[in-house]
Order: sequence, then structure tokens, then C-alpha cells
Amino acid sequence: MNTSSAVLKVTKSGKLDLFSDKNEIIGSTNTSRSVQSPVALLLDSSNHVVKDANDGNPENFLWQSFNFPTDTFLPNQKLGGNFKTGHEVYLSAWKNDNDPTPGEFTFHIDPTGYPQALIRRGTRVSSRAGPWNDLQWNGAPAPLQIQSSIYTFQFVFNKEEVYYRYSLINNSYIQRCTWEDPLDTCDTYNLCGAYGSCCYQTYVQNQKTETNNWKRKKPNRKTQNQTVD
Repeated sequence: MNTSSAVLKVTKSGKLDLFSDKNEIIGSTNTSRSVQSPVALLLDSSNHVVKDANDGNPENFLWQSFNFPTDTFLPNQKLGGNFKTGHEVYLSAWKNDNDPTPGEFTFHIDPTGYPQALIRRGTRVSSRAGPWNDLQWNGAPAPLQIQSSIYTFQFVFNKEEVYYRYSLINNSYIQRCTWEDPLDTCDTYNLCGAYGSCCYQTYVQNQKTETNNWKRKKPNRKTQNQTVD
């Protein structure tokens, strides 16, 4: 944006237009319909919405910033996709500390097979948080695995949509999620190739070290199969 100032306006058709100091449109939202009395509001949830002044139903919002996040995952914001509209909500890292334009790293909820949380670098999968196992992301950082007295999380996967979100139990808390390295080395995508054999060896060794209940046996000379007690 090469301008010294900018003005944000709501048009009669219900769009948000960003104008430069030369009164040129440098950004605009898209809406599929119009309303009689469009207004733009910043809700207590930090969701910036455009809606009819006389209609408070969230399903009828013309546009909302929760559907177009940047690098911030806020309470009650959905991350995922709508199968009917094809719209996906995902996070994008800044290009650098001083440039908020989208960088090369993005965070997605991938519904293929068992839904997974993925980090992509461009089009390539960089790392993952493991599949959803009906309780949590299998390899996610601890804050995203454990329900607490501060927040609770929800995962929905049906014919219409797939999404993950968290909610604050006590709204006096200010909460944000930051992503850390995978807890399990094997959650680094494609680390061990197609069959993940090195991860199996790592798992057995870790279990032996931590509990002494798991150990790798020598291959049976007759069957040449590995077994685990």
C-alpha cells in the first residue's frame, strides 16, 4: 500500500472499501447480496462484521473478518472449511516482523481421510499435528490437547463443514494460541519416508527408556518378523 493515509467506508451495497489519500480503491470486500441499511461493527469478540442494521443474526452477516484471518487465532473463531461454499478459513504468517502481507507459511485443517492440522510452506506440507482422534489432535502441543479451567475446544466434522475452535470459559482472560515444534518427532512430515519405519524404532526405544515395559525383540529366525512385548 503506497499511500500516506487511508479511509475505510461502507458502501450502499454493503461492501467495505478502503480508499487511498487519492480517493482510489485499494481494497474491497466481496458480498453476494445487498441489504437496505448496511453497517460495519467491531464486535466484542473482535470479529469485524458488515450486516444489516436491523438484523442481528450471525448467519446473515454480509462479511466478517473471522472468515479471513491473518496470523491470529481468536476465541470462537472457526478454522476449517465449508463444503457447500468451498470457502476455507486458515491462518497465514506475516511475511516478516514489519510486513503483515501473507508469508509462505500457512496453517490448515485438512479434511482428507482423518482430518489433520497441517502447516504448509507454500504448497508443500511442512509439519502436522496428527489426525483428530475424537478427543484431540494426536500430536498437537499440550495447550491444544487438554481442556482447562480457562478454555474448552470443539471439533466438528460433518457433510457441511469441518472446523476447529476454542472458547474461553471466563471472558476476563485474554488468550492466544502460539504454535510450537511437534511433541513427537514423527509429526515432522515425511521424515521417515513412506512407511515411517524410523519412527517405529524411535517409539520402541523411547518406551524402553521411559517405562522398561516395551522392548524390541530380535527377529525370529523362522519367521523374520519383529514382535513387541
